[in-house]
Amino acid sequence: MNYELVYDIRNAGYIGWGVTATALIAILTGIVVMVARKSLDRRGATIFTYLILGIVGIWTAAAWISMHREYSIAASALEIGSAPVVQGHVSKFEPMPYVGHSKERFCVEDRCFSYSDFDPTVGFNNTTSHGGPIKAGIPVRVTFVGNTIVKLEVGQ
Repeated sequence: MNYELVYDIRNAGYIGWGVTATALIAILTGIVVMVARKSLDRRGATIFTYLILGIVGIWTAAAWISMHREYSIAASALEIGSAPVVQGHVSKFEPMPYVGHSKERFCVEDRCFSYSDFDPTVGFNNTTSHGGPIKAGIPVRVTFVGNTIVKLEVGQ
């Protein structure tokens, strides 16, 4: 059977920038609030603003480091060929509703996967309700690291 490549983490690149950008927006908002509060000369408000900026800054750095590490491990495993592969027909398919609120799920052989367009992840997460390729019964070949799909091929 011929397979068409529909996702490869190496082609997708690091996608954790969305989480980082959201946090950076929060940091910039905090800076604006801090500058505005300084003009009011409220010491308590300034301390609170610094505290919030510190927490958001630490969270941003931790999220970026964690996601980048996960991406590096997954991409390396795929590159050296140590990532497991499962091949077969999609079973137990549960599509995610368009508005979210649950994950899309499917199994191939005895291995099951779940993902959502709305969850930050370094791997495949394109649900059927948002144009993704997974459908019940189709043949697929899935390469994965842990619960992360790092390569997805659909049979022709």
